[in-house]
Amino acid sequence: MPVLLVPEESSYPLAKHLELLEDPAGNLTITDIVSKQAEARFAPATTGIPSFGFTTSAVWARFTVQNSLPNFVEYFLEAKYPLLDRIYLYTPADTGAFIVLKAGDSFPFENRAIQHKNNIFPIRLLPGEEKTIYLRCETTSSLNLPLILYSPVGLAEGISLEQTMLGIYYGILLVMMIYNFFIYLSIRDSTYLYYVLFVFTYMMFQLSVNGMAFQYFWPSQIWWANNCTPFFIFLAYIFATQFTRKILDTAKNVPRLDAILLAGLALSAIGAILTFFVGYPLSIRLATLMSLTVVALIVAGFICMRKGSRPARYYLLAWSVSMLGVTVFALKTFGILPHTFITHWGIQFGSAWEVILLSMGLADRFQLMKQGKEQLQNVYARQLEEAHGELEKTFRDMEQFKHSLESLLEERTADLSRVNENLAREVLERQKAETRADAASKAKSQFLASMSHEIRTPMNAILGMANMAAKMAETAKLQQYLAIIQDSGKALLALINDILDFSKIEAGRLDLECTNFDLRETMESLADLFGKQAADKDLELLIRVDGDTPCALRGDALRLRQILINLIGNAIKFTKRGEVAVRVRCGKLNDGEAVLHFSVRDTGSGINHDQIKQLFNEYSQADSSTARLYGGTGLGLAISRQLVTLMGGEINAESEPGRGSTFHFTIKVKLQPQESQHPIILPASAADARVMVATDHPALGETLLKMLSDFGCQAEILPPSEENDSPTFLAQLTQEYALLVIDSSLPGLNLSLLLKKRDTNQADVHLTPVIILTQLDQEAALEDDYKACPGVIFLSKPLKQSDLYKAIAECLGIGSTQSCALSPPEGNDRKQFESLAGKQVLVVEDNPVNQMVTSQLLTRVGILVDIAGNGQEALAALPAKTYDAVLMDVMMPVMDGLTATMAIRRALRLDLPIIALTAKATDVDRGKCLEAGMDEYLTKPVDSQQLYQTLEKLLVR
Repeated sequence: MPVLLVPEESSYPLAKHLELLEDPAGNLTITDIVSKQAEARFAPATTGIPSFGFTTSAVWARFTVQNSLPNFVEYFLEAKYPLLDRIYLYTPADTGAFIVLKAGDSFPFENRAIQHKNNIFPIRLLPGEEKTIYLRCETTSSLNLPLILYSPVGLAEGISLEQTMLGIYYGILLVMMIYNFFIYLSIRDSTYLYYVLFVFTYMMFQLSVNGMAFQYFWPSQIWWANNCTPFFIFLAYIFATQFTRKILDTAKNVPRLDAILLAGLALSAIGAILTFFVGYPLSIRLATLMSLTVVALIVAGFICMRKGSRPARYYLLAWSVSMLGVTVFALKTFGILPHTFITHWGIQFGSAWEVILLSMGLADRFQLMKQGKEQLQNVYARQLEEAHGELEKTFRDMEQFKHSLESLLEERTADLSRVNENLAREVLERQKAETRADAASKAKSQFLASMSHEIRTPMNAILGMANMAAKMAETAKLQQYLAIIQDSGKALLALINDILDFSKIEAGRLDLECTNFDLRETMESLADLFGKQAADKDLELLIRVDGDTPCALRGDALRLRQILINLIGNAIKFTKRGEVAVRVRCGKLNDGEAVLHFSVRDTGSGINHDQIKQLFNEYSQADSSTARLYGGTGLGLAISRQLVTLMGGEINAESEPGRGSTFHFTIKVKLQPQESQHPIILPASAADARVMVATDHPALGETLLKMLSDFGCQAEILPPSEENDSPTFLAQLTQEYALLVIDSSLPGLNLSLLLKKRDTNQADVHLTPVIILTQLDQEAALEDDYKACPGVIFLSKPLKQSDLYKAIAECLGIGSTQSCALSPPEGNDRKQFESLAGKQVLVVEDNPVNQMVTSQLLTRVGILVDIAGNGQEALAALPAKTYDAVLMDVMMPVMDGLTATMAIRRALRLDLPIIALTAKATDVDRGKCLEAGMDEYLTKPVDSQQLYQTLEKLLVR
């Protein structure tokens, strides 16, 4: 039905005149639309405002208009929906073609034929003329077609009314926003700020929806004109939710619902960010879905109102009015309610009243807070008044108490005078006791220093001579015996140092050294030190360093050895049968540091739980009978605990009476560079060699299996039985294995018969080597007995990993081609320190034995030596001859070393190096030597390498 233009009407809603066609592909042209094929696809509109929801289709609309007026007219077609992206108007021309006008928010605003927020097209008709108008519409928003045809007067009246209503509406929003913003600046309540931000973002959303933002704010920003709508929806939801949480205090009143609101905040924030990346079609759908969750805000208001919150009443009423306005507008849109002034402006009426009511709710909340503050002030005032009365009463009581105190004070003053006299006597007695204690402490220190000096002097001779004898020893066995003498002497010296160490620990003066040392050498030296003790008690001493443990370390090897000596010595002392097993493994490795875990396990008498608590205390042993039975000072474990603590570790014990004990401790050490690490691993050519171990001692067997596995061998242990232990059976195994390791203490072992059977079974082939583990005192005799027997190596127990490796390497024919060295080779002293040859050194020493030891050490590297028996002889010798350096003892008759050194510096004015070589080993003694004018400080017994290095440092420049 055509639209008939008559003088009485100024506007014509076109819904009932429209015919619609949906083009899902969007590829139909005006030529296709006017063809007969498309005629049947048009269908009349069925609603007051045709709506297609979110669709990607293009929608064609057509209507016919007839001018019944006697004159030429120009009417205006308005699409009252600013969110259309593209709308094309096709008007037939006299030539049969179509005049095309286009509008929409996908084109710059300035391109519109009529500069208005809505899309408006002019339609011109001659008197009596009838035209069919076509519209093509597309949008990424919800597609609605509220089309109205206006006369010029009707259009002007509609625009005027609309601008008036929108001016009033936005004016209300702006006034409420500014008013509450100034309140926020006054009281700094964030609730007002969230209200202002909510009103602002909601107003920006409305401006973007009705096209005014595109018209006035960003007419050329097409992308933003589309995407700002979902962005402002998300922001408005965020600030509305925050306002709700503040005004209703949902965290306190409805905590579960508050968690839902927080989740909505997070989703809205994500949605606002996604608006800039995912495009308008998806973001407007997400924003629409998010706005539906506003029901959670209304539910929160309802629950809080039920709980008695006054601001919640205004809050719930505000949202109810807003929802009512939206509902009225929606019912009008679907044709259920008539198109009236109220229904047309329902959303604006609802949201304006919402803003006003929310502001009233804020004011009521402020009033409640003010009333609460006044009530609190009144309560405080009453409490203050009551407190004032109580204070006055207290003052009166205090005055009475004061008088009673004065009388009591007079009585007590006399008593105090008597007490002061007694205290003065006690202080005097205490001062005398402290003086006696200081004198006793000094006497103890002097005694310890003297004892240290007297013991170190002969020890210097013992160790010095043993060192020189070891250099000249012709056999490896003699070198081993001399090394044991040296290690035992050093151990004795270390035990003597326990007393000095404890004294230093008590005074807090014990410092740790940080020097290079080899962990395996340190551990294996314990086998030499304790081997005889263990053998005398028929104990197995097992010492193992795990294969993945780094051995080239930096730390205080002497103190580590001291700890192990204490623990191993105790373990052997308290163990009658079985074994003592010592193990070290690596814990953490990082940044050039390692944590080492040590354990010392024995099969001795064990300790009960209560005694363990006292073990690490000074002068403490498991019980009073221990000292009588075994001896000892009780200082060893206390010193060990202190040393472990200084090394950054911990020490503890676990034990059970009758089942032995295990002591654990950890220390932190630094690692030497990687190239200094020398793991004991067989080369690839000998890896996976099959080795059979024969022993009836389980712990020894387990230790051997671990060592061999670390070397890279495939080791097996022979189960003990009468048949397996027979020489015939063992000889047969030589044909199956590359190597046999046999414990000489194996019951029923006939070594001669075993070797004879082996030689017989392998007469035509290479003999399988056999390593025999012997007791310490049996090795030399057995070697002599079987020295003519090929393929047999004897190793004494306690077994060392390095000795076992060397023996296996020799048995498997590795020799010098092995991939790793056990330790760097030591060169000849004279060759190593050839720069010292020819130097003149004066040795000032009163003890003839020490004179000989020191002279031998110096002449070994080519140094020319003169001897002075005391400081006075040194002063006489120095002017007569030019010396490169002086080795000065401290305690000497006639003139001591300190006095002689000061005379050399002050009287003779000589600047040659003077090195203290003394048995006085405390830090105080060192300080005195350096203060007297000495350049370096060495203690007896002197280490030859340290002596040579010190001389080289001072003389070779």
